[in-house]
Amino acid sequence: MLSADRLGNDFLTVQPAVRSITMSNVLSSAIEVSFLLPIHNESECLKRNLSALNSRVSSLLKKQTYEIIVIDNGSDDSTSQQTLENLQINQKIQLISIREKGRGPAIRKGCEKARGKYICILSIDRSWSEEFIPTALALCQQGNDVVYGPKSHPQSIVTRP
Repeated sequence: MLSADRLGNDFLTVQPAVRSITMSNVLSSAIEVSFLLPIHNESECLKRNLSALNSRVSSLLKKQTYEIIVIDNGSDDSTSQQTLENLQINQKIQLISIREKGRGPAIRKGCEKARGKYICILSIDRSWSEEFIPTALALCQQGNDVVYGPKSHPQSIVTRP
């Protein structure tokens, strides 16, 4: 599993882990990476970023196959409609809608549906550095079960209440 959440000031942290996800859907798949995008009321962000995210991932991965799974957890705006419009343009993008709100349930459902050998959890606001993806994949291919990367770009300013 790859995660783009921030961990201190480290760019990348690697740690072994026990896999808790069943791998039956992964073993029969030719997909290398499943990108999970848990979202809630993100229609404007989706409009701005989903296509750009797909283009950037495509250029970074080059030969590896991937899928983008958007997990809408109870949005009451046009988030699902925005995703459906992108689905018509790009078959690599999938939409899963769940009633349960929260990032955790969305990630869990995305992991259940993911077909990739590796899972990468991202944010649609692109507040993380996409440059970590090739490095993280290389670390996973070396046998690491979990690679945890930064949420924000080194030049960004993150303010929290």
